[in-house]
Parts: sequence; C-alpha cells; structure tokens
Amino acid sequence: MKIIFTLFTLFFFTGFGYCQCITDTIPPVVTCNINITTQLSNAGITTILPIEIGTASDNCTINTQLVNGQASYSFTCADLGVNTVLYSATDASGNTSSCSAIVTVLDTIAPIINCNNNVDMQLSNAGIATLIPSQVNNNSSDNCGINSMLINGQTTLTFDCNDLGSNAVVLYLLDASGNSSSCTSNVSIMDSLSFCTLSNPAVQPEEERILIYPNPTAQQLNITSKESLLQQITLTSITGQVILTQKEALSQNTAQLDVSALPNAVYLITVITSKGITTQKVVVQH
Repeated sequence: MKIIFTLFTLFFFTGFGYCQCITDTIPPVVTCNINITTQLSNAGITTILPIEIGTASDNCTINTQLVNGQASYSFTCADLGVNTVLYSATDASGNTSSCSAIVTVLDTIAPIINCNNNVDMQLSNAGIATLIPSQVNNNSSDNCGINSMLINGQTTLTFDCNDLGSNAVVLYLLDASGNSSSCTSNVSIMDSLSFCTLSNPAVQPEEERILIYPNPTAQQLNITSKESLLQQITLTSITGQVILTQKEALSQNTAQLDVSALPNAVYLITVITSKGITTQKVVVQH
C-alpha cells in the first residue's frame, strides 16, 4: 500500500529522541499537445492559455500551470509560422514538470482595401503617363501590414495616346500570408500638351467634325461635335498650363466653356470625342 503525505509533515518519535520528516517530492505528470494552431485577430494578436497547450496530474494538487513562464502567452505578426513553447506545471510542494509543444500562428484576414474613385493624369511631353499603386490606394490597411501592391497585376502601369479618356484599373493588395483584396478605380488620361494631336496625323480628321465658335470670343465658347459624343474638353495656355477642364456630365454633342474671366490671350482647346481627338487655337479678346 502506498501512503502519500501532503500539506503536513509526520514526525516519528523514537526512543533515541529524534524525529524523521516525510514530504512530497513527486513532480506532476505533464502531457503536451503535439500541434496547436491559432489565428491572429484583426488587431494582429492571439493569446493562448496553458490548458490549450497541455494537461497535468499530480499525486496531490496542481498549483500553477504556465506557458513560457507566463499565465497566458500572446503571439503577434512577428510570430507567424511555427513556434516552440514550454508548458510547465507545479504542485503545492514546488515540484515542477514541463514539456514542449508546437504552436502554428496563422493570419487568414485579407487586407481592408480602399481605392480612390477617380485619378486624373496628364500625358507628358513624351506622350506617356505612368501610374503607381499608391496613386490609387486610399488608406488601405492590414492587421499585419501590406506586403505588395499591384495595378492590373503590375508594379506600374503606363498609358499613352491610345488610352485618352477614362480607363478602369484594378488595385490588388497582398499581405505576408498571401491574403489578397482588390478594388476598381477610374483613371482619366488627358493630353493638355497636345502631344497626341501634334504627333499623330491619324487623329487630325476629327477636327473637321468639331465646331468651336465664336473665335475670337469674349464670354463663351461653344463646342459642337457633328458625329460623336464629347468625352473631355481641356483649355490650356500656349505653354501647356491647364486652365479649364470639363468632363463631368458630357456624353453629348454640345458643350460650353465660360472664358469671361480669362485674360486676353491665345489658348489651345483639346476636345476628346468617342471617335478621336482634336486641338485648335482659340482667342479670348474682351
């Protein structure tokens, strides 16, 4: 028969006048779970308790259970992947046992994505415009940080004369765990320097289908397209500075520009239609 003494000490008195003390020196029996998986929260953190890691039994009572020496243990984005932790149990007499376990930390939360609805870009004097993802991104976020951003699957996207007007693009965000999100934005390509008109004779015939009058004018310019819908009208100085741009609520054959507040000068007006583009000189004279 096995007799276990706990929480007290027995004293055996002998005829020789001394005593012998009996205590508990048997450590707890611990068993660790082989593999544990936990997922990070929206805040990028997850916490585990000792009872999730292992179990313990003792001939008396278990006093404390710890993970890596703590009553609870937290993982962050820095701990993504496989982690080894130490589970320990201590009884009332201070006897301790421990074992190791593997904790795999996962992030399955996709980035929270926001796109700018509209992005306006001007072609350069070389006739190109280059878009980068940050121009479309609007304060997107991720619990563990954004690892990469792509536009239409590319790190940059280049536009030229073939892209004048409105273009739909898709922004993709990926985090370090491969979670992805996407949103769509509209990129408007403009040619205030008239590169496309001056360098591409193929678009010149559109001028024959566009009426701009009166010219010279002091108050208002009337723009009429004979065969196609107006998409964008841009008025610039001779040096290329954008003075006025009208693209909202067009999609019709006629439009007006108020130039009454402009000083006397020669300007360039660029008209983009559903069939082409034209640039003409106009004179404001009060």
